[in-house]
Parts: sequence; C-alpha cells; structure tokens
Amino acid sequence: MTSFEERRASYVSSNSDEMNTLALLLQAYSKEKLNTALIDKCMNDYNANKVAKKDNDFNLIMMIRLLYLSSLNNMPETETLYSHMNTAFKDQKFWLTKNEQEQCFWSENHMICYLSSWFLWLQYSNQTDKQCNDLLITYMTAKTKYLFYECFSQVYNMYTLSALLNLYDFSKNAQIKDLAKSCIDILIEHFLQIITLNGSIYCASARTYNRCKISSDGNNCNKLMYLLTGLNGEKTISTIGAFFSTTSYVPTQDYSRYHSKYDKTIKISHDEKDFDTIYKNLSFVDKTVFQWSAGNYFNSENIADTVKLMDNYNLWSHKHFKLDPYATILKIVPKDVLTYSSNTVESFTGGSPLCDINYHIYNNNYFTLTSMENYKKGKLGAQQFPWVANVGGVSVFTQSGKISTIGDLHEVIGNSHLPYVKQNKNVLMAMYNPDDLIRYSKVQANLDLTVYLNWSGFDNEERMVNKRWFFGEKITNNTSVFIAVYSTDGISDNADKTISNSAALQGWAVIVSDSFEYKDFRTFKESVLKKMKISFKEIKSKNAISKILSLETYYCGNLEFNDINMEMKWKL
Repeated sequence: MTSFEERRASYVSSNSDEMNTLALLLQAYSKEKLNTALIDKCMNDYNANKVAKKDNDFNLIMMIRLLYLSSLNNMPETETLYSHMNTAFKDQKFWLTKNEQEQCFWSENHMICYLSSWFLWLQYSNQTDKQCNDLLITYMTAKTKYLFYECFSQVYNMYTLSALLNLYDFSKNAQIKDLAKSCIDILIEHFLQIITLNGSIYCASARTYNRCKISSDGNNCNKLMYLLTGLNGEKTISTIGAFFSTTSYVPTQDYSRYHSKYDKTIKISHDEKDFDTIYKNLSFVDKTVFQWSAGNYFNSENIADTVKLMDNYNLWSHKHFKLDPYATILKIVPKDVLTYSSNTVESFTGGSPLCDINYHIYNNNYFTLTSMENYKKGKLGAQQFPWVANVGGVSVFTQSGKISTIGDLHEVIGNSHLPYVKQNKNVLMAMYNPDDLIRYSKVQANLDLTVYLNWSGFDNEERMVNKRWFFGEKITNNTSVFIAVYSTDGISDNADKTISNSAALQGWAVIVSDSFEYKDFRTFKESVLKKMKISFKEIKSKNAISKILSLETYYCGNLEFNDINMEMKWKL
C-alpha cells in the first residue's frame, strides 16, 4: 500500500497540467508557472457567477487558496492575482445583510466557505473583523461539541472540509487554526468509518444528492478517500482532491480498525430547543442564521425567529425559499399565518431540522450498513438519506418517492415521508407511515407516497415476490457480500424491474453479511428463510395512563434472527 505522501505526489503530478482552474492550486503548490489562461478563466468564472447572481463561495475558497499558496511560495504571479481579486471583491458580501435575495450564507457548508474567505481575505491585508472572528470561533466550537449538522454528506462536507483546510493552512490566529484542525479531524474520521475495503462509499446522510445514493463512482468525495486510503483508484481532479493534495495537514488516522465488525452509534447535533443556549453569544440575527444552518426554518420550535428575520431583512423573495421543501410549505400555508399554523403543518415543516440524530454505523470488510435511527418519522423529508446498505459496492436502500436523478421527486426533498428506522449491528428494520396531512395533501403538493427499493447491480439475485423476500450477492476481491430484504404486503416487482410498495402502512427488514459468515449465496438465503422470524402488524393496546381504558392503535414490528431481537412501535 502506498503512503499518503506518495498518493499526494501522484495526484499532483497527474493533474497539474489539466485545463481546469483547480490545476492552478497544484501548480502553485509545486512552484510551477501558473497557467495565465486558467487565471483568466478563474476570474471570469467568478464574475460570471456574480452577474448571474449565483452563490460564489465555492469560487471564493478556491481563489483564496490560490492567493495564499502563490504568496507562500513567492510566485511571480501573486501581485497580479491580488490585484485582480482586490478589484473583484470590492462589493463582495461575506455575511447576511438586509434585502439579500441571492446569496445563501446560512447552510452549514456555505456558511464556513463565506466566513473562512472573509477572515483570510482580511488577514491577507493585515485586517481583522470582530464579528467575523466571533462567528468563525462560534461555528467551529459548536462542531467540536455537537459535530456537523450536514453529517456524513459526501456532497456538502467536502466543501466544508475545503474551507476548513484553508483556515488550517493559512490562519495566523492560533485559536482558529487549532479549531480548524479539530473540525478536520472529525470529518476525516467520519468518512474513514464508512468506506469499505474496496474503496466504495454509500452512507446515510443528513443531506445528500441522488447521484451519491445510486453511484459510488466519480464523486468529489472519492478523491479525498483515494488520498487518505488508496482503497480506490479515483485520482482525477476535483475540488477536495486539489485542496487536500496541497494541504499542510497530515492525516494520521488508521482506517483499518473500522473494517472488522465495527459497530458504533454517534450522537450528532442537539435538541431543537438548545439554540438559544449554544449560540447565546450571538445577536438575534446571527443566532437565527445558525439555526437555519441546521435546517430549522419553519418548524414549530423556531418558526417565530424565522418569520421575524425574514420580515426584518426582507427575505421572503430570496431564491432559497423558492426551492422545495420551502416552496411546498409556502404554497400550502400563507406566510401571514405561518407562525400560528406551525403545529398544524408540522408534517411539512418538522422534517427539515437536523437535530438529535442517532447515526448508526456497521462496517465489516466489504459491506456497511448505516442509518439515522428514529429520525423525524412520517414527516416530509429535506434531502436526508435515512438508511443504506453498501453491498460490496452496490447501493441498497428504500425511498418514499421515485428514485431518480432526473427530478421525479425533487432531491432537496429526498423522501415524501421519512421512515422510522432501527438498526442492530448488520440488521435493520424500517417502517413507513406518512403523517395524515401528507396523505391528504399529496395531490396538492405533488407527492409520490409509494416506497421504492433501489435494487440493481448484483452478480446473483433472487426475487421471491410472493413471499416478499429479495436476495442479492455481489462478488468483490474474491469475497461474496450478501443481502436479504423483506417487505410487507403491497410489494410489487414491476415489468421494468422496479420494486415498490404502495401500502399505507408498511415494514421492511434488511440483513447484510458475507462469505466469511456463510459459505455461499444459497447457504445465506436458506439460513435467513429458516431462522428469521419477522412480523409487522397493527395492535390495539389499552392506555394505562388514561382514567378511561381507551384503546390505542400501534403499528408494531418484531424481528428475531440469531442473537438479534428487535422491536418497533409506532402510534397510529
């Protein structure tokens, strides 16, 4: 196995001549002459985004990194770069101001990209800003205590990590540099925990895109994992690849310890009521922006703050709030009654907060099973990926709403109703039961409530639809990885091979294993069919609390398999 420094050298040398503006970072790091055509393109891209009124924070972090690398290595182009940037940045905003209609300063990844660029741009000319410093320190201190709201996001965490690398590499403020390192350590450990031995990654996530759900190839994150582990061969140029191959941060984590029946649950974030305490040092405006960074917009706990800030800062026409799920919410509920209706429409608003996440990881050899347990069940999703099994490089998961990368269900929703998930080692159960308001509003909100199973790419499979079982095998590096998936009545295997379940109430069960535990595919299948005891059913039970012995109805799931016993209960 090659070392990090060997992989870094290989990455830099193989990409430094690419006609991509990111190659400028590799050239500056290697003290090579900077490609002037790429410098022009870099500035043109930034200006084009400004004209188009798009977020330009990803441009900012790249340009800031280029400036500092050039300066540290005494590149002759440094003065020209600074002059171009000084002109371009004269009207650049780095934080929310009144009447903002375009830039999104508040999602977790955008926030650190803007704040880090603000801090480093001022530092370059020996300036400081107290608000900027306070916001940066508050941001990173919260991450060291509560981890990242956009947890395990192959998409967003890579830009967050890029901004943090800028702070670690270039900050002259020791406190900010140390906090940046602590945050980098957290993100790297998270992703090392969920990569398999063949270098593939699929992981449950607080926010992700469909492309990261259905393919493990070509994603930005893969370049980071190549540099960290060498387990995959993906070393084409990308943002995180260019940043991490040019950093002074030296990874020391040992990923091998996560690949032998590694089982861990991580508590991420905090309660929705805790923002006032955690961010008590901030102004009302800044605290509310931090609430938004955790997805707390129109949920009943925080909606009053949201409406107040949007009124005071004239944000109702901001393009961010024209996207789903916010557009769906505002279409159903007029803004004038939002605050008073927040509990009524909690089915649509209560699924976006990234709070109180119990993240479960099981990693063994060439497979992983990851999930967000008992998270916002029944509510409209907001880009979450509740559970997924990585079966030797094959992604298996359920999703309410059609699985697609072409917009059948807008991916900033992700699930039309979130499941109730419970995991025990390599076994998982999931229940689906959309809130009543979602059922009643599905036509008006254009929601597909059917649950689909992502199921393709196996070397061997067997679909036992009548008995509601699906078995798959993927062979990788002479090891077979097996998966069994069960679903309740309503399951169908369509002519196009799409597997779905349209029942109003439904349960699913998943078991993942490999040829280290079972001799072959047939043995695994027979063992599951013989030993698995599973049931999902409605049960009426007496309410012992009530003075009147009323009956309450629950949807209950029970599973027994080998030494694993699981129970689930959802009040109807």
